[in-house]
Amino acid sequence: MKSIRILGIGGQGIAFSGWLLGYAATLSGRYASVHHSYGAEVRGGTVTSNILIDDKPIENPYRDVFDVYLVLHSFGWRNVHPEDKAMLIADEDIAKEDSLEESQIIWKPFDKIAHEKGLPVNMIALGYLAKIGVIDFESLKKAVETRGKNIEKNLFALNIGYNL
Repeated sequence: MKSIRILGIGGQGIAFSGWLLGYAATLSGRYASVHHSYGAEVRGGTVTSNILIDDKPIENPYRDVFDVYLVLHSFGWRNVHPEDKAMLIADEDIAKEDSLEESQIIWKPFDKIAHEKGLPVNMIALGYLAKIGVIDFESLKKAVETRGKNIEKNLFALNIGYNL
């Protein structure tokens, strides 16, 4: 089983990212469970998406420990447990955290690239997750293609993240 926790703020597409990962997993013949958590303020508030992916049905969709944490804003660090020995991936600009050992974190310029190219930060980050094997890249692209909104832009962003 793979367990992924995506953390950020409202407006970054965190919940949509979780949904896409879950959908891409089902397109590749796997099972998925996706749970979101966000505050009442939504845009600008903390958002978390927990995704479980497995080859067999998921009996318990709740986890305290995750294999991968993707942090797209510094607010997300309060929901990360680095002692879990999980893979920590974070945006190098807006998710800076000084209390963690630098060597524990894979820093990537997701937000910087998103602003420079006018692309959604979440799609760039998802492309990177596909690159490191969290999800099948072709299934992820198929999931984006079926969404029906900003398909070309999102596919372009996925490819940029995949090539980071």
